[in-house]
Amino acid sequence: MDFKKIYTLSFIFFISVLSSGFILTSSDWFLMKNQDQGYQIEFPKEPSVSVQTVNTKAGPIDMHINMLDLSKTDEDSNMIYLSSFAQYPDSLVHSDRKEQLADFFKETLDGLVSSIDGEILSKKDIKIDSYPGKEVKINFQDGMAVIRIRVYLVENKVYMLQVITKTEKDSNESISKFINSFSLISD
Repeated sequence: MDFKKIYTLSFIFFISVLSSGFILTSSDWFLMKNQDQGYQIEFPKEPSVSVQTVNTKAGPIDMHINMLDLSKTDEDSNMIYLSSFAQYPDSLVHSDRKEQLADFFKETLDGLVSSIDGEILSKKDIKIDSYPGKEVKINFQDGMAVIRIRVYLVENKVYMLQVITKTEKDSNESISKFINSFSLISD
């Protein structure tokens, strides 16, 4: 048996798994690691990945979306898990410009709430590392569901995490596990 060949093949397999950016964690949740966008987060299963171009006052912005839709199954307490990333022009918004932060978060959250005809149930300031963020809970579909959202502004990058669940399942552990698994990573 050629151990050098086996070692080489094993090493190539290991490197290919690492470079793919996707790794299953020991808890069987799917770790999505994105070096280019500077973050990682765990999903219950592998999410679908898409890019949507959104027209803004500053021009078109690419929104990178990772979504796991479990709404048609009973295999999880939550219906949808979503993380998204967008990078805005530095001239438009930046976490160092403290005077812009209140307006940025207000416009972002008001836009989300109005787009789904929802109602904010709670809102609080949060941080990741030293960067500002907001966490909101939104009443959705006239009390049938709740959306938990975290939005972070890291320099000129916007990270958004969302979990949609039925109102009666609003306190399940998977919500916290998902949103608390988010972390920033550096090159």
